[in-house]
Amino acid sequence: MSISFPSHKNTVWKTKVDVPFAQGGNSRLFEVWNDGSDKRFALKLYKASDTAQKRKERFYQEIEIVKKLENIPGCIQLIDYGEYEGVPFFVMPFFANGTIKEKYLDIIGESKIELKTVLRDFLKILFIVKDIHTLGLAIRDIKPQNILVDENNDPIITDFGLSLWLNTDYKERLTICGEIIGSAGYTPPEWSETEPSLNHFKGDIWSLGRCLWAMCAGKHAPRNFDTLGGEDTHLSQYISKEFANYIQGIVTSCTNQSPSDRPNIDALISETKKILSVIETGTEQKLKTSADLKSYIKTMSGSILNSRVVLDSKRVESEINIKLTELNQATTTLNDELQPVVDELNNEYKEIGRFRTIVDRTDWTIRIPDINISKNKSWKKSVTLRFDPNQKTTEHNNMSYIIMKFQFGLSEDRSYFWSVYSRDQGMQIEKIYESLTSKSIIVLISNKIAQIPYYTRTFIEIILKHFQD
Repeated sequence: MSISFPSHKNTVWKTKVDVPFAQGGNSRLFEVWNDGSDKRFALKLYKASDTAQKRKERFYQEIEIVKKLENIPGCIQLIDYGEYEGVPFFVMPFFANGTIKEKYLDIIGESKIELKTVLRDFLKILFIVKDIHTLGLAIRDIKPQNILVDENNDPIITDFGLSLWLNTDYKERLTICGEIIGSAGYTPPEWSETEPSLNHFKGDIWSLGRCLWAMCAGKHAPRNFDTLGGEDTHLSQYISKEFANYIQGIVTSCTNQSPSDRPNIDALISETKKILSVIETGTEQKLKTSADLKSYIKTMSGSILNSRVVLDSKRVESEINIKLTELNQATTTLNDELQPVVDELNNEYKEIGRFRTIVDRTDWTIRIPDINISKNKSWKKSVTLRFDPNQKTTEHNNMSYIIMKFQFGLSEDRSYFWSVYSRDQGMQIEKIYESLTSKSIIVLISNKIAQIPYYTRTFIEIILKHFQD
């Protein structure tokens, strides 16, 4: 069964089947033809089932953005657009060669593409991104499956549904603060902050570094916010050790936790050119004798020639920064989950006092067994559920404030720790309920949220002891 899509130009675009050949989070892609031509095109149709108004607005915004990119080589071109049964669509060229993902990540067997081909394609991508950035647009969803391959085997950047113009005010954005932007594995940590920068160009640099890693490794970048280049992610596991450190230097620099320490697009182009030139001419010795490249290695990655692991002081600092970012996210998540609990408790026990949460006012007088807590205050977080009795309750039941404290952070060896304890000031009782360590604070917090009802009941039991005879 075919579908007919009438456009604003009175052109009718038709499918031969009603099944899309691909689809994303809020759109479907169909192969279409217009009357009197055998040439194939791709039609991107908004998912009618997706009722989120902001996503629909974003789809219309993408059409306007693609219009403005028509003079930039390497960007997807808008052929036509319109609405089908009230649902927006636009038409673009069809590329039979697929995407960068299919070219580099979906290779069967051991037939990997030459490293110089990877860098040539990457350099072409960088030039396209430079032109887009020069126009004032951050792409914000750069990943291998969003980069098409044309008939000349050149990259074409597509999917501008999340793109953002430079200095767009928070109030004008279609993505609310704190909402997840982009795709797991290619999204930088700062885009999940509650007040992200008005300039997202350095976020695109992060995504580009992860794309380069994926193109070299032949698989998607890890679904985390880590700076790539440690022993488990060093490219020497996937490409020639002769050049692995140098390309890893680019990746490590791009995925620095501090956006200001990442290279801009011009610097990234310059360094990629240097490495590509050496690989094309064939000898690592030229790298060793090049003062410019020695300087590059020092400043971009801290890599030592023939070293398997690039783990310099900048990378250690980056690892700590991302863990601190995750701790901040965990703090916000836990506090948000406790707010409905606080509202319910205040409604049920309003006659005896008031409940509230306190974030990051940490009291570290309790020693947690078997956990070497760091003395660095910025490495420690807490969310406290606190009960303050009213004056009448205080007078008749010998009560002072009571807390249930969830505390977590980094230990001296930089592993995550978690503990829960209560303190009853009136009865001068302290009790630790749980203490443990974990590799992932995000996973841990998710699991502990499910235990909030248990800790709430325990907290109420402590309070009600004051009313027992």
